[in-house]
Amino acid sequence: MRYLGLSLALASIIGCGNSIKPNADLTAAYLNDANLNKTDLGYANLFESHLRSADLSGSNLTHTNLQAADLSRADLDGASLSFADLKGAKLVSANLIGVDLSFADLGKADLSGAVMTSANLTQANLRKANLTNANLSGANLTGAFFRYSEGWDKATWTGAYYDTEHPAVWPKDMDPTTLGITEKKPED
Repeated sequence: MRYLGLSLALASIIGCGNSIKPNADLTAAYLNDANLNKTDLGYANLFESHLRSADLSGSNLTHTNLQAADLSRADLDGASLSFADLKGAKLVSANLIGVDLSFADLGKADLSGAVMTSANLTQANLRKANLTNANLSGANLTGAFFRYSEGWDKATWTGAYYDTEHPAVWPKDMDPTTLGITEKKPED
């Protein structure tokens, strides 16, 4: 019955053109396997929501509260999550290819097995995040905070880079060069 109630609740807050009304509260919503492709969820509250295997590709999730949300195996390909709050979120085996995570808070997030190729992690906080088997190939790591992250030594970093004027903050025993992370000078 909760699913039916949620469907009716969603019907009342979804606006035209796949957008959610500003500041929508979807706390603890069950949206597993939902098709939310290209949906505007900016500024929504999805605290502790269940979005396992949901299609959020191309969606706007800027400034969205996704604390402790379960996004395991979700498809976020090309989504915008800049300034999103993902503290403690589960992103296990999620598709984060080309995702904008600039200024996002991923503290204590579980990114194990996540595919983050070509993602923008500029100024993102990944303090105590689990990066075991994550693929960060080609990701922009400019100014990202990785100190105290876990499993970084089991992640793939080939072709990841950062701006020399705003280097990332690495775990103390991590040598970015040996992992294939390169420095790039800022473009003039």
